[in-house]
Amino acid sequence: MTVASLKIGKREFVVIPKREYERFQKWRDTTRGGRKRLSDEDRADLAIALKRLNDPSEKRIRWSQVKNQQGS
Repeated sequence: MTVASLKIGKREFVVIPKREYERFQKWRDTTRGGRKRLSDEDRADLAIALKRLNDPSEKRIRWSQVKNQQGS
């Protein structure tokens, strides 16, 4: 990829090929800071799950038990 910098007045710009810019735009539309964007509902579910994981009184279920229940 060819990259060039350009200074106009006091402002500096980076010039990249259009194809690379379009790839960046597509990536940016689906991520935020390198992470997938979460919906409000997903964020709420995640907050509840983390709260329950950190609650010492919460009953734990073994993964093997969950797998066995899925099989039946």
